[in-house]
Amino acid sequence: MALLLTLSPCRDDRRLTLTLSGRVLTINDLAVDLDAELPEAARGWILGPVEAAGDDIALTLFFPIGADAPEAACFPAPLRIEADGPVALPPRDAI
Repeated sequence: MALLLTLSPCRDDRRLTLTLSGRVLTINDLAVDLDAELPEAARGWILGPVEAAGDDIALTLFFPIGADAPEAACFPAPLRIEADGPVALPPRDAI
């Protein structure tokens, strides 16, 4: 399975951490089963439908960025996550 993740950046002070375990995506501390109906708390993070194509799952995720966000955060490339564990995101603030 691969998770195809499109990030939708927006200026916001909240932090975002993602971890994938099988078909469960943990957004900060919220575990979301990508095969089930989205919990209400996930609807602020997951934008639009979760789409399955074979074994792959595609979704768009709200991506909070800082005031000094680098170009990689402002215009992130889509991510393809194929392994369980923490998901590496673009830096949200200038280094």
